[in-house]
Amino acid sequence: MPRDAFGNEIPDDPLAGIGSYSSGSMPPGVPGPPRRRGGGGIIAVIIGVLLVGAIGAGAYFLTRGSDGEDASSSAQVEVSTTVAVEPPAEPDPEPDPKPAAAPDPEPEPEPEQPAAPVKPPTGLQPGSLLRRANFIVALRRLRAEAKGRPRNVRVEALRVDIQVVLQDGRLRSAQATWDGEVRVFSTTPTPIGGLEGFAWSQIDRSAPQRLVRSATGRAKKPASAFNYAVMLDIGGPRWSAFLKTGEAFTATGSGKIERQISG
Repeated sequence: MPRDAFGNEIPDDPLAGIGSYSSGSMPPGVPGPPRRRGGGGIIAVIIGVLLVGAIGAGAYFLTRGSDGEDASSSAQVEVSTTVAVEPPAEPDPEPDPKPAAAPDPEPEPEPEQPAAPVKPPTGLQPGSLLRRANFIVALRRLRAEAKGRPRNVRVEALRVDIQVVLQDGRLRSAQATWDGEVRVFSTTPTPIGGLEGFAWSQIDRSAPQRLVRSATGRAKKPASAFNYAVMLDIGGPRWSAFLKTGEAFTATGSGKIERQISG
């Protein structure tokens, strides 16, 4: 017969001679299965299984109703996911097109010439030939028409009278009026010996206007009281000024009054 580790014979049924024992109990002398000191591993497995089942059941009931159809609106849980969408980047602005060339500015219209006054002027009113600008125009026209060299000049508000010596010695008289007219009055038929003239440039264009202001100022009269002025070459250009009220003055070639000679 076979023997165990202690030398005892082992019968064919080793449990036949041993009294009955309850299920789950081991016969005397036979060591039971080894016990695990801790149940932590089994408990962890069980908890994991329960969690997986709970998650699966929750997901199921979120998407399905109890009868297999879609759950009612009260059982549904609406899950919304907001996705921030960035707006597309704006394209770089196109460079400004090359500006068109600015059109040439329109030429400014020439200022209109003031209309000639309808009433004959006095003193230094507009249109008066005693004013510098009008006196210049009158002299230019007389020089073109009369020719020669000036011998004397007489000027008032309404007209400028002049005598010139021609190259052949004859004497000519001409006049320019405030309304723009120029005419030659007479020319002597034969030369007059001993007549000499002076240059046009010796006539100070500002002298008549200066005479009006200074002469009427001294006489304490308005400019309309000025009558006329005469220029002669007496050892150089000299002026004489006369007022309508009788006062008379002598002045230099520039129109500066030297003294009062009457009135």
